[in-house]
Amino acid sequence: MFNENNVNFFKINNPIAGGALSTFNVNYGYDGKEIDNFQKYLIPGFSLDFLVDNKIVKKIPSLIKIDVDGVEDLILKGSINTLKSDFCKSVLVEVNEDFEKQYENIQKIMTDNGFKIFSTGKKTNLESLNSNKKFQNTYNQIWLKD
Repeated sequence: MFNENNVNFFKINNPIAGGALSTFNVNYGYDGKEIDNFQKYLIPGFSLDFLVDNKIVKKIPSLIKIDVDGVEDLILKGSINTLKSDFCKSVLVEVNEDFEKQYENIQKIMTDNGFKIFSTGKKTNLESLNSNKKFQNTYNQIWLKD
């Protein structure tokens, strides 16, 4: 899913099987910085609104989870009609406060579509669970709509 329907490159940033930090249709990663791609594959991408409107996804989802390493805001832009629906009640979305443009876009899209933040997802201060500083400002936020 994406903010527009197209065929573009899925860029793998790490050759490890099951690895993360890849991207689609952009040249940046989870932090907004340019990625070095190890491999790339040409694949189709569709917006959630297109999938719902064309009954590929049969019902408007009541719960949406988006955790795609940097393009969460673009996916939300392609989901505006779905987000506006009374059937869509909750969205879990990964945000990176250090990627300010993406973070601000997500906050605006969610509030503009009637959602309120339920959980910021901020991590614990326990040192044993907070050892990786690379992702210290990346959280899974939970948004709810009445």
